Amino acid sequence: REVHEGEERAESFKTSAKRLAKYVLEQKTAFIIVVITCAISSLFSVVGPTYIGEALDLLNEQVAIKLGGGDISPESLIPCVTALVIVYGGMTVFSFIQQYVMAGVTAKVVRKLREEINKKLSSLPLKYYDSNSKGDILSRIMNDVDNISNTLQHNLISIVSSVITIVGVFVMMVITNWFLTLFIVLLVPFTAIIALKVLSVSRKLFKKQWDRTGELNGHVEEIYTGHKIVKIFGQEQLAEDEFNDINEDLVDVSC
Repeated sequence: REVHEGEERAESFKTSAKRLAKYVLEQKTAFIIVVITCAISSLFSVVGPTYIGEALDLLNEQVAIKLGGGDISPESLIPCVTALVIVYGGMTVFSFIQQYVMAGVTAKVVRKLREEINKKLSSLPLKYYDSNSKGDILSRIMNDVDNISNTLQHNLISIVSSVITIVGVFVMMVITNWFLTLFIVLLVPFTAIIALKVLSVSRKLFKKQWDRTGELNGHVEEIYTGHKIVKIFGQEQLAEDEFNDINEDLVDVSC
């Protein structure tokens, strides 16, 4: 790892991504199932509003017929209602399969990561533990692995789903009204600029949040293990003040 302007980063994002992909692809069959079910679920979510629109149009027609003194025919709504049940029922089923299978993939990847971390920590020299905060080490073992778990469980699926949804929605928009689609496309660069600015700020705050979390974990662990020493020298108030300072910093960067 290397440091840039006070911020610790991985030496190579591509290398880290490839290593993580290697762990995921060990569950290749399950991951393919996740991608396929995610794609189907996203397609259902794209075409769903079309059937809702058709159902509303038919309903308006029936209301107009009724107001005109005619007889309504509820059976005309049956095809649209059936299609809606199939579409949204299918989306729910495929979403459940996707989440269920991905949870298994994530659990296996995280288990292997923790096993390898434990093996690595057992082989490190004592000077590593003397030169690094115990809280920072614990933060890497627990918080960083949890972040990877959350990324695999939620963000990875969201990326695949979002890409498919964006393409599908764009196609449906062009089919429905190309002029409004052109207007929306012109607004995309402005929203992208705003999103990138927000992302740059939130990324720095996120980094500070986990730094403070590691510092807080280290302080709690050291005070807890050295509780008797703190009591002997009457440093309870100092320890409490230090804890409050770190905790306040953590709250500030988290809000």
